[in-house]
Amino acid sequence: MSEKLAVAEAARFGRSSEKMDLPGQITVFNEVEAAADASVPEPTVEQVAPKRKPRPKGKRKEDIKDLPREVMTHELGDDELKQRFGDQGWKRLPDQVYYKVEAIPATYKVVEHHIAVYAAKDGTAVVKAAHPAELLNNSLASASLVAAVMNGKYGYPDNSASKSCLWDSYSAIIALRQNERGENMSKSKPKRISIQAFTRKYTTEGDCHTYLAKTRWPEGFICPKCGSQRHCKLSSGLYQCNDCHHQTSVTAGTFMHRSRLPLKTWFLALYFVTQDKRGISATQLALMIGVNYKTAWLMLKRIRAAMGNRDAMHMLSGVVEFDDCYIGGPTVGKKRGRGTEKAKVFVALSLKDGRPEYLKLCVTENIRKESVKSFAEKSIQLGSTVKSDACRSYIPALTAYDHQYEKFDPKTESLQWLHTIISNAKASILGTYHGLPKKNLQEYLNEFSFRFSRRGFGGALFDRLALAMVGSPLA
Repeated sequence: MSEKLAVAEAARFGRSSEKMDLPGQITVFNEVEAAADASVPEPTVEQVAPKRKPRPKGKRKEDIKDLPREVMTHELGDDELKQRFGDQGWKRLPDQVYYKVEAIPATYKVVEHHIAVYAAKDGTAVVKAAHPAELLNNSLASASLVAAVMNGKYGYPDNSASKSCLWDSYSAIIALRQNERGENMSKSKPKRISIQAFTRKYTTEGDCHTYLAKTRWPEGFICPKCGSQRHCKLSSGLYQCNDCHHQTSVTAGTFMHRSRLPLKTWFLALYFVTQDKRGISATQLALMIGVNYKTAWLMLKRIRAAMGNRDAMHMLSGVVEFDDCYIGGPTVGKKRGRGTEKAKVFVALSLKDGRPEYLKLCVTENIRKESVKSFAEKSIQLGSTVKSDACRSYIPALTAYDHQYEKFDPKTESLQWLHTIISNAKASILGTYHGLPKKNLQEYLNEFSFRFSRRGFGGALFDRLALAMVGSPLA
């Protein structure tokens, strides 16, 4: 009988919670339960409810009172009402009213929904008119407003409100009201294209091929072998010169040369690379475009090479700030400063009206006179004014320029912009990629420089990168 009772208890409560000793059998249960003293009373558990500050009455209506309003009434037709209630008739009750804030690009408005409510005269049934399903119950947030909030947090907000105004629905409403009154106005950001608009623009391989051909040959096809513009396009997609009969593709000789990936995949990669100023890792890119890690890594390697090749075509001019820095992970118990094992990097920044314009970053083996002179000759035009600290190797290496130097003092504003950008570069590279070998550091510096020098292009950054990828002199 005891065994049957034990089986019944196990089936009802589970073996882990029972404790029954049976003669001649081993008692099996957890160690904590075995060591517990059954004579000690269970401690009382106090339920602590979090205290929340009550929302002021009427705050929601106060927040949205200045926004444009649209009243949307949802009703049922007589035929549908007759089908629902039959011949017994019906009566209309007061409407159920709720509010939703709709986010339309560049505007916000309140949509006031009036839902007609009907009841049978005998009180046996109540029917509501059909109306849109609420995304969040008892909330002002509509689907369009939530999309705007998500786009503001993970993408790019529209031009009518600052990014900080889109973190939640109430903040967006309040900030918008302030902006209408001329308060808390923020500068509009360069317009960027959304992923939906991008995929609609480049739907097929043909769309990508056409764009790339116009980017590479803006004045029409030019034969890379003889320079003739007379050509025909084959059914395979290749271009054939009518004079020398040389055949070439739109990607031949570019940084996408002999790639077997579809152009749509390349375009998506270029898009995601240009959307975040911190860059994107190969692991993340692989997930975004649907390729494996090795493929994503090789694609990024080519893209960064194109960025470096593009920037090598230009030199800094005017007023240029120059210094060196060290980039690498934290070291413990090792040399610091000039004797560090971290990678040594030359940094040059051109200024326009006292503000940063273009940037050059270059990994170097050392900071001796010969290395400084070689970097300056490749990166800075003759006749420019170079500002630096009083490093011993700088003074004899920069005699061909108007070299202005002074002993560095952290309390002064000397080279302030340059040192700020060095800090940003370190944070961007180490924060996004966490760790990387010295042999690949130059590629990541190329990406940072390319992105920084074109920070004002906004949505056109994709076009600039595409020009760099095809090796066009207009890039």
